[in-house]
Amino acid sequence: MADFLATIFTFAIVAGMFLGPVAVVVFIIKKVKSFKKGNKTTIASQQMIVQPTVPVNQPNNMDEHKERIDEYYENQYIPYRPKYFLTKNELYFYKELKKIADENNLVVLSKIRVADLVEVEPMDKGQWQGYFNRISRKHVDFALANPQNLQIKLLIELDDYSHNDQQYERDRFLEAVYKKTNYKLLRVKNTADLKEKIEGTLNNMF
Repeated sequence: MADFLATIFTFAIVAGMFLGPVAVVVFIIKKVKSFKKGNKTTIASQQMIVQPTVPVNQPNNMDEHKERIDEYYENQYIPYRPKYFLTKNELYFYKELKKIADENNLVVLSKIRVADLVEVEPMDKGQWQGYFNRISRKHVDFALANPQNLQIKLLIELDDYSHNDQQYERDRFLEAVYKKTNYKLLRVKNTADLKEKIEGTLNNMF
C-alpha cells in the first residue's frame, strides 16, 4: 500500500506540471479505483483457494466429488482390525445365559449402551451435556428382553476380574440411574446358581 501511494504521489507531481490540477485529481481517482478492484479480486481468489466448494447443483461435479472420495478411501491406510465382540469369559457366560433365557421365553442382548436405555431430562443445555457425558461411554454387559418388543426385563452385570475397586464409584452411579429409571439390575461374578438368581429376581418383580 505504501509503495502504491508513493507511486501515485510521484505521478501526480509530474502530471501536475503538464496537465494541471484537474487532470491530477482525475488521474488519482482512476488509480485508487483500479487498486481497490484489483485488491478485491486477489482476496476473493485467496478465499476460493483456502475454502473450495463443491457445486452441489451440478450433478456431474458432485459425481466427480464422490469419485474422488471413493478413490481416497480405496488408497488410504485404515489402521483398524476386527476384534472379538465378547471375551472368552463373556462368551461362556453368554452361552449359559442363553439357555436360561430360552427356558423363560426371553432373548439375550449384550453390551447395550446406557444412553440407549435412558435419556437426560430436559434442562439447560450445558447441564444436559454434563449429565449425558456421564452415561455416553458406559454400557451394560447383558440384558434379558421380551422377544416380541425387546422390552428390557433384567439388566445383568458380570463382575469378573475386570471389575475392581476403581469401578466402585462407576457402579454406584449406574445403580442410582437404573433405580431412578425403574430398571432391575442383577450383579453376578460367574455362572454359579445363575438360573436360580435370574428366575428369583424376575419373580420378585411381579
